[in-house]
Amino acid sequence: MVEREFKNTGAPRHPRVADVVADARRHIEEGTPLPFPSLDANANVYGMARATWKRALEEAGVAEATYELIPKAPKPRDANRRSILERFEACIAAGEAPPSLAVLSQEHGISVSNILYLIDEKGLQGQLRELRKNAKTAFAPSQDAAWFLGMLAGTGGSVSLKDSEVRFTNKKNDPDLVAAFNRIGGKLLAERGKPKEGVVYEDQKKGRISFFSRKGSRELGGFSSFNKQTTLQEKH
Repeated sequence: MVEREFKNTGAPRHPRVADVVADARRHIEEGTPLPFPSLDANANVYGMARATWKRALEEAGVAEATYELIPKAPKPRDANRRSILERFEACIAAGEAPPSLAVLSQEHGISVSNILYLIDEKGLQGQLRELRKNAKTAFAPSQDAAWFLGMLAGTGGSVSLKDSEVRFTNKKNDPDLVAAFNRIGGKLLAERGKPKEGVVYEDQKKGRISFFSRKGSRELGGFSSFNKQTTLQEKH
């Protein structure tokens, strides 16, 4: 295989270019498929835009061989396809940002990769991307919001849309950290309406604190081990 050096265009090199190329070569050598059927989803693994991911492959001379290993996604069930398409069409007609793919996945029981397949199939990428770009973020940029989202994105944070629970667990039981999450989280979530009685649950032995807020959890989006990166990119 002929290897090429990346062209020096003067633009800053993405820090994960080497990972993209190394993983692509491994898949080619082993003959194993890439994780997702969508170019965007595979690029998101590295926190890249699709164009940057493709350029990394092209300039390393492995693009064509890598594209052949992109799996074909099974089509979602007809009823769920119609439901999701109607949701997208309603958002486009109203000029409103659509829910995150993580939220739609939980609501309709379809994987994020299958929803991406449906978006690609119907040619809705541009319209949905523009709506998300123009929409105001649910949590307006601030030092508190950035810190709070950072804690949720870490290993100890989670947001369950099913239970309307925003949780942080600190295994080292750092009382200052738990107290800060309680204070900042309480402030941000209180702005989303009067919380239910018993909104805060604390367990000092485990260094755990939870907020129960339906509106707050939906504005944050789902944060679990498999969709944190997607939620951050799409909603925040």
